[in-house]
Amino acid sequence: MSERKYFIDGFPICAAFYYCIAKRLGYTEDESKSLGLTRAIFFAAAKFGYIGDETKKVVPLAKELEVDQLQFAGLPTYIVHEKGHKEFFGIMGNDIIKPDQYNSQVINKFNSKRSGAYEYFIEQVNEFLKDKSDDELNSVISYDLYTEIRDQFREIEFYNALPTTTNSSRS
Repeated sequence: MSERKYFIDGFPICAAFYYCIAKRLGYTEDESKSLGLTRAIFFAAAKFGYIGDETKKVVPLAKELEVDQLQFAGLPTYIVHEKGHKEFFGIMGNDIIKPDQYNSQVINKFNSKRSGAYEYFIEQVNEFLKDKSDDELNSVISYDLYTEIRDQFREIEFYNALPTTTNSSRS
């Protein structure tokens, strides 16, 4: 049996899917990018056996930073923010996951395959999620939803369905 080939790998799809959930749950653009990428990194690490070491603790990287935890999409998620500030970023170990990382690891990967692919993906995921409740999206059900549609978004047929003219103003 031959191995199935996909147009795009699952990592940017996972990050963008969870970005959509975070946006829907009311997080800011930057927080949503950070949460989406943090969740994709978590799942990738788990896939390769790197999650679950109870002896490791998440520690602040600088004295002016505070580490907290929130429930996001059914799992506890570590976040870091400057003391006295509300805006936060996801954290994996001692790495702060910033929005510019999302841009390079997710948006650019989609759009390098086909111009407008990221925007089209986001539209399609939001359409898929529109009938789901916030409680469903902020629970373990979100992972079931992700796996339900993940592979269709990896197929070349999805990207062939992109409109020939996009609102993208790339030169």
